[in-house]
Amino acid sequence: MPRGKTKKILVLCFLVMLCTLLVSCQSLPEPIKEFTDSVTGQQDHLAVGQAAFDKEDYDQAIDELTQAIDDKPDDAFIYYLRGQAYYNRYKVLYEVKDTKADGNDFYRAITDFTKAIELSNNYAVAYNYRGLAYAGLKMNEHALADYNMAIQLDPDGAATYYGRAYLYETLSEWDKAVVDYTVYISITDDDYWRTEAEKRLKEIKNR
Repeated sequence: MPRGKTKKILVLCFLVMLCTLLVSCQSLPEPIKEFTDSVTGQQDHLAVGQAAFDKEDYDQAIDELTQAIDDKPDDAFIYYLRGQAYYNRYKVLYEVKDTKADGNDFYRAITDFTKAIELSNNYAVAYNYRGLAYAGLKMNEHALADYNMAIQLDPDGAATYYGRAYLYETLSEWDKAVVDYTVYISITDDDYWRTEAEKRLKEIKNR
């Protein structure tokens, strides 16, 4: 048999075997999966979702991250990132008074942060963001519990001190707000929010 024809038959046999493997196996070995993904052009939904999130295209981020969850349902980070996308989408739309602002995005965010925490119970930033979402819904006891847990898990997480300070301020617990704003100012590396915290602190002391 001519050498060229033999080569074509071998290639055809490999393709048939690969198709059979794809149909019969629900989970492919990783090297084969990487090869078939490159051949089929399958997207890395997490990477695309992260890129959309960074561009503040939260609708696309949510769509892509939902597909990423279908691929990796036990990945805590994907739930956390989609929760952030829901939270940020509402905040952005609300601030510009867009009628598409859906308060249910806070509940969707809480659901995702809760799942992230279930999968990784030392997830300090997930507790912090769930606290922010609870605070947005005026569920203050839940928010405070999450802020406390976030600080317990990560005492150097500056953002949580600001969130808890603001919550204390809204509850008229002025002394506690002063303590948290002071801690925040001492550890944050964010100049903008340090200035905001200094303003809040000055207002409380001058009330």
